[in-house]
Amino acid sequence: MVNKKKKINEEQLNKTKEEVVVNDKLCVFKNAIDKYIELLNSQMDSFPIVLNTLAINYTTCLRHFHDFIKDKKIQIIKDEENKRCTFKVPLEYGKEFEEVHKEMSRSRIALLLIPKNIVVAMVSLYDAYLTDLLECAYTIKPQLLNSCEKKFSFSDLIQFDNLDNFRKHVVEKDVESIIRESHAEQLNLLSKKFKVELTKDLPSYNDFIEITERRNLFVHTNGKVSSQYLQKCNGRPIDHKDMDVQLGEELIATPAYVEHCYNTLFEIGVKLGHVIWRKIENDLEKADDSLVEIGYDLIKSEKFSLACIITDFSCKPYVKHFNKVGEYVLCVNRALAYYLQGDRNKCEDIINEIDWSGAELKFRLAHKVLLEQYDDAIEIMKKIGKTDDMRLAYSTWPLFNKFRAIQGFKETYKNIYGLDFQYSEPQQTKWEDVIQEAMNLINESKEMISNTEDTTSSKELESKKIVKLKKKPKKRIE
Repeated sequence: MVNKKKKINEEQLNKTKEEVVVNDKLCVFKNAIDKYIELLNSQMDSFPIVLNTLAINYTTCLRHFHDFIKDKKIQIIKDEENKRCTFKVPLEYGKEFEEVHKEMSRSRIALLLIPKNIVVAMVSLYDAYLTDLLECAYTIKPQLLNSCEKKFSFSDLIQFDNLDNFRKHVVEKDVESIIRESHAEQLNLLSKKFKVELTKDLPSYNDFIEITERRNLFVHTNGKVSSQYLQKCNGRPIDHKDMDVQLGEELIATPAYVEHCYNTLFEIGVKLGHVIWRKIENDLEKADDSLVEIGYDLIKSEKFSLACIITDFSCKPYVKHFNKVGEYVLCVNRALAYYLQGDRNKCEDIINEIDWSGAELKFRLAHKVLLEQYDDAIEIMKKIGKTDDMRLAYSTWPLFNKFRAIQGFKETYKNIYGLDFQYSEPQQTKWEDVIQEAMNLINESKEMISNTEDTTSSKELESKKIVKLKKKPKKRIE
């Protein structure tokens, strides 16, 4: 009896493992897209903290340098023509001047270097993400390998223990052959492989190419413009590009440029992932859920411009949806993104494109709230009544930011749920809080070091006393 029960448990366990594998296989594209977004967000979230800290460090070093110049009465000779300064430093202050000047120079270089490094890191994240997308495609649709043009000899085949290892090798080589190409050629190869136009209706394509080419400059020439950069980027209508860039000129990355890189790589990555995902898989339910989640998170994060771009894409005719509910949700989020950005006219145009009369009450409520027809919205609230999902939505959905401040909303909410409506805006971690915590840690470290030094000094003193006692000659007995 025990053995039979054990056998049943093992069968259930194996079945569960198989279900997990199947679910993981179905979620590979979502996992890859979510991972890419999370890594991009982490880079962008850390950037202002690092940059502001370096700015403070540079300001402090600059102040020390100016104080040194003033205290030591060092003469400054300005060359207006070449825009350079020469310092006339007395010999006795030469070494100290060199140290203070070097400290200031290093802090300035660090301040200029970090934005470049962030751009390089973001493009590297995109490259790794592209590898993930290709592996996802081969996982879901192994028959894609049939189009692989690479030929293998018998001696190549006998190196592998089984067909699965050989398949992994073929996937790896195929992915490498694509990744090694330029970013423009990568998209061309992917278009052919998946039989889909990836650069069509993609306004940020030129910006994407410029970013990847500038990344190459940062890595190989420290930003110095090459003929390849000019050849790849010249003639492209790039909004942010420095005007009249000359061969040999050194490009930098401003904070605004870093943000532009984030927005462009976010957009390209999400669109690329979803186009390939929807081309490979017939089940669109998870794809729709992913797009809804991405758009909603952007709205919650108040990244309205990017939210408008992604939600515009989600409502394109060539982006097919699982059902009407998904289409309604994406439409509401799209209209909401424009509404919160301040474009009321665009919001109304979007929301009026759909006939909401036959939709669920929650969508009809969203329709009225976006048009600010609050009396009608309150009547729909009453019809919806007491539901847990709407209670949560009233508190968290940005759609109700303005509506929940209306007295009629508060009264209706209390009548429905029997409680006063309470809402508290979630507090984001501020850079000032991070700096304050860092200062606290520094002060704690200083106290620990001070206490350690005091203890060490005391021990050293005791040790010296002991040594002296040991070295003290014995009293001579006459």
